[in-house]
Amino acid sequence: MGINIVENNFNFGLLTNRSKTTGILYHHVAGTMTVQAIHNMHKNTNGWAGIGYHFVVDKDGSIYRGRPIGKVGSHATGYNSNAVGICFNGNFDLESMPEAQKNAGKALTAYVKGLYPAITWIKRHRDVAATACPGKNFPFDEIKSGQANTGAVTTPGTSAGTSTSDKGTVLYFQQWLNKTYGFGIKEDNKFGPETKKASIKALQTELNRLGETLAVDGGFGPLTRVALARHNIFKGQAGNLVRLVQGLCICHGCSVGASGIDGSFGADTDKGVRKFQGAKRIKADGIVGSGTFGKFLA
Repeated sequence: MGINIVENNFNFGLLTNRSKTTGILYHHVAGTMTVQAIHNMHKNTNGWAGIGYHFVVDKDGSIYRGRPIGKVGSHATGYNSNAVGICFNGNFDLESMPEAQKNAGKALTAYVKGLYPAITWIKRHRDVAATACPGKNFPFDEIKSGQANTGAVTTPGTSAGTSTSDKGTVLYFQQWLNKTYGFGIKEDNKFGPETKKASIKALQTELNRLGETLAVDGGFGPLTRVALARHNIFKGQAGNLVRLVQGLCICHGCSVGASGIDGSFGADTDKGVRKFQGAKRIKADGIVGSGTFGKFLA
């Protein structure tokens, strides 16, 4: 099952990339505010670059993107440079969290952990600062220990999959690219120039969702290579970047297992990546960076 992240067209001031991501911090609004209102307050009242949280989870289970996830946050002094900040709408000193919001928090936590396998801790804001945030009724243990979510992250109007039953074909990969990103490429079960360009555009789109600012032009140039170096893809991760890797492996005749393009970088996908890397005479370490992508798209 995938999670839906509602994108926002916020204008930010100067933002910097995090050099490492080792933790997650939970917050609450201590009231009720829209994500837009939080952004406006943080930017225009606090004088920050914009909303300091990376995500805001609403009571109905909606998940809103705040600051780009790959950027340094503004949510906890001393932890902004190494932690993802997740804020929950409500005041959990005075109220209990609805099930929909709780479930969304669990799924989002699993998604972030999938993106950053180096995460070793999850804390509440009050664990690292003199504050009551996120409130005495915040269901910390339950949200923290949510089951891993291996589905894709989608945005409104997109789909994480297709109706095809065989997820191990180039045709399925082309259908997924069209339904997820709206590219409109020919679905001919052949890995030609059009599918290659669409694959690069998908890569650029997903890197931008992680905080990069690439032109989505289908060109695998120096800026895309450098951005990819900050977001290597490897075993344990989940989501659309993994689906992209799986699809490209399949396009080159390297199986990723019976489940095909499922968005979960498990043992079978690791084997497929290493097989491809070995065939191309590059380091067969299972880590997909600019070198492996370059061979995928050559």
